[in-house]
Amino acid sequence: MDPKRSAAAEMFDRIQAEVRKWMKGFSETDVLAYARGEWVPHVDMALEAGAARILADLPGLGPDDVSISLKGDELVFSGEKPCRAGSEALAISERKCGPFKRAIALPFRPDPSTVSAVMKNGVLEIRLSRLSSDAAGEVKIKVS
Repeated sequence: MDPKRSAAAEMFDRIQAEVRKWMKGFSETDVLAYARGEWVPHVDMALEAGAARILADLPGLGPDDVSISLKGDELVFSGEKPCRAGSEALAISERKCGPFKRAIALPFRPDPSTVSAVMKNGVLEIRLSRLSSDAAGEVKIKVS
């Protein structure tokens, strides 16, 4: 095999692996919104023994500005970050605003009775515990 061709194939494989790693945790809707330049809140998910903790950056929003639901192993949160008046006159505009929706595929089916959500200093924290048996249905979660 041609060494140049092998090196190119290896480099392409590395790029694909990086893209897959970057897109992990994004739903197809999130990727399309991000590609259109829409606001997609940044999220961290920490896995603990039988549980998960999700942190989402939602600056300027409060508990009543966010809607959260859980359906099976998918967590969805949405809302709208208001745009500042007169934003058309800005010389630089990097702060995103407008409606958002994030759908996160969880690594396990959570127990709806253990889900909690708290908004503090513009950070939404959602805690979920693993469900011992599978249950179906959609659950709305109150943010405090």
